[in-house]
Amino acid sequence: MLEMTNSSNAYSNITSLPLDILISLMDYLHPLDLVTLRKTCRALYDASHQRIVWIKALTEMSIANNVFLPTFQLDEMTTQELSQAAVAPSRWLTVVRQRYRQQAPAKQARGEMILEPSAVNSTPIDLGLPADDEVQSLFLVPGGRFVVLLTLHSLQVWDLGLPGKGGVAHRVTSIKMAQLYNLGFSAQPTKNGLGLRLVVPSYPKDTAANRRKQISVYEVFLQEDQPTLSEIAHLGVDSTSPGILPRLAGDLVVFLDGHVVKVWDFVNDLWAEWNTQKNFSNDIFVTSNSVLLLNHEETVMWRIPDLKPADQEPSATVAENVFSFPSLLGSGMTKTAHWGLLCDWYWNKREPFLDIFSRTSPASKSHTMSRFKLASPSEASSSLSSSASSASNTPTSLIASSSSATMSTTTTETAQPPPPLTFLTRVASIPLISSSLGAVDQTLSSSPYTRSLYPMAKGLSSTAYKYTEPFQIRLAPLITRADSYANKAVDVVEARYPYPFKAKPEEVQEYVRERRQSAAETINHSIDEKVKSPALHVATEIDHRFAPIVDYFEVAVNRITNPDEPGPSSVDSAYQYQRALALTRTLYGYSNEQLKQLQAHSALLQRATETAHSISSQATSSYTAAQGRVHQMSDNMLAELHKLQVSTASLSASFQNTAASTVQSHIPPHMQEAFADFSRNLSDTATEFSSTITTKDLPLQEKATKLASEVRERIVPLLGSFTKALAEILNPKTSAPGVTANGNAPTGDTNQDTRSDPDPGEKQAANDGMPTFPPFNSPQPSAPSS
Repeated sequence: MLEMTNSSNAYSNITSLPLDILISLMDYLHPLDLVTLRKTCRALYDASHQRIVWIKALTEMSIANNVFLPTFQLDEMTTQELSQAAVAPSRWLTVVRQRYRQQAPAKQARGEMILEPSAVNSTPIDLGLPADDEVQSLFLVPGGRFVVLLTLHSLQVWDLGLPGKGGVAHRVTSIKMAQLYNLGFSAQPTKNGLGLRLVVPSYPKDTAANRRKQISVYEVFLQEDQPTLSEIAHLGVDSTSPGILPRLAGDLVVFLDGHVVKVWDFVNDLWAEWNTQKNFSNDIFVTSNSVLLLNHEETVMWRIPDLKPADQEPSATVAENVFSFPSLLGSGMTKTAHWGLLCDWYWNKREPFLDIFSRTSPASKSHTMSRFKLASPSEASSSLSSSASSASNTPTSLIASSSSATMSTTTTETAQPPPPLTFLTRVASIPLISSSLGAVDQTLSSSPYTRSLYPMAKGLSSTAYKYTEPFQIRLAPLITRADSYANKAVDVVEARYPYPFKAKPEEVQEYVRERRQSAAETINHSIDEKVKSPALHVATEIDHRFAPIVDYFEVAVNRITNPDEPGPSSVDSAYQYQRALALTRTLYGYSNEQLKQLQAHSALLQRATETAHSISSQATSSYTAAQGRVHQMSDNMLAELHKLQVSTASLSASFQNTAASTVQSHIPPHMQEAFADFSRNLSDTATEFSSTITTKDLPLQEKATKLASEVRERIVPLLGSFTKALAEILNPKTSAPGVTANGNAPTGDTNQDTRSDPDPGEKQAANDGMPTFPPFNSPQPSAPSS
């Protein structure tokens, strides 16, 4: 059980509950209590303004006050309208009581009506009835919204609008009953509370010619979009009575036809009837299994017999007479008493009351009002008890009384109660058992899993116990004797062990708490002495054995992390595993730092690699370009050499073939021999130069160096000597032996031209016919860096 030590704890515990639990707790509160609760704090204020809280409150109020559930359109109402409707009955009672207390003494002395309406609002409604039709009776359905009208030829249901919101009255549905006269009707809600059931008796105009009367049962559900009155059952009755007034009680229709009581189950089409042999009033009081009839001489209750199918003629049924009293009205008042019953609407909701008004004496103006409550009959007996009404709790009953009315109570004898079991009462009064039962009851009542089933179980057990009361009465002597023996046994046990019969739950809890604490201390001491201490000693020894290993590990870690420091750093730890853990964390931190540095170096290395690749690519491209230039120059030189070789060969052949030529006569023999040597050397040089270029196994650099060397050492001197020889041929230096002193040539040599040294322009023109080679500088490609 939850104990609240003070109000602040209770407050904090309540406000800390989830909203759904607060809403569930508010289901048990009266609407006025909800209004008061919202004034305590902000949390409860917000919780009490939830729409679902007031929907449930209005529904519970409607059920408790027998209000027709479709009266309120819950989906269309605001939270404020829901709360106002839920507290409306309480506000009305408050107003009535205040006015009664303030105005009753003065008005009662003047003989005036004690309670008067504060305001009267009337709204005329045109029913649209024909001239030959008129209203026979009407019924305002509890809730104030719907009205049932019974006319001579029709049954109608009207909607006056939601209470407090006004609206135009309109007819919801109606049904015609042609050529029949209707006297009255009885109304009750359906079992689910969402519909109306109406039972209407009717008969033809010419009752002398036709004794056949009809009882019809109608049903309508007003929450539907298009409500319709539908006939769900009807019964034809042959009766000589001028009029019958059936009463509706659940699935039963009960009416009095002369001296005969007839009961009809219109759902299962079963019925029964019996003869009372007396005249009774048409006011019939019906419970689930009994019928109560009244007249000025006596009050009689019959139990309803077994019902039979409607197609079978009922045999002479004799109903069981549960009880009969000479009169409930008192002596001397039989002709002046009046009684009234609650409307049929309330019969299935709660136990109704029977009110009887009568004069104290024929000559007196004083009246007596008695209110009787009918108890549910058991198998063997039933009782009729009454409770007097007082001005404090039933002020409305004074409206029907005169100014000199006095209250009295009529009490009847009740049947003998079953023998009490004092043994069970005595055992249940033991503090421990009483507290346990209270805790169980509280748990079952508050648990969300059992709180809805627990009241039902209690009701079933109470009903079952009542059914055993007749047997308890018959076995009263045996039960009393067994109860006395059980009490003696309890006395013996209590005399020997008095403590359980007197100990309070708090004392037992304290004793158990102390014993549990003592046992816990004993167990802890034993564990410390026999388990923890030896284990700690062994663990300490093992820890000391691991000290050298941890020291070595510490030295290794310090060498890695702090290589500049000569000695290890000691770790301030009590145990070796703590030192090892600290060193591991240090090494882990150092490893993380080294990893970050490696990642940084990796980035630099990646950049260097990219730079090296770029340089290699550039070097490769330069090397390729240089190689191409060398090959191109070699090819050009080789081509020129071939041209020169061809020209030289052709020139040599020309010299040999044209020996008688004039030019040959002018060339000295040694020059012709030199020219032949030049031709041979040139051919050999070109051949060797070509073989060097076409060699595949020779590296490019070495090949370029060799070609350059051959060009410098052989080709350039060869070309130089050839150029010199050619110049001597083209510009001979002749002496002038045949020249006279005057400068004329001798005779016979007049045709020979006299030539002088060529000027520089002529020498350049002579050299233009020979190819010139620039000095060859072999490119040195840079080796690609790896």
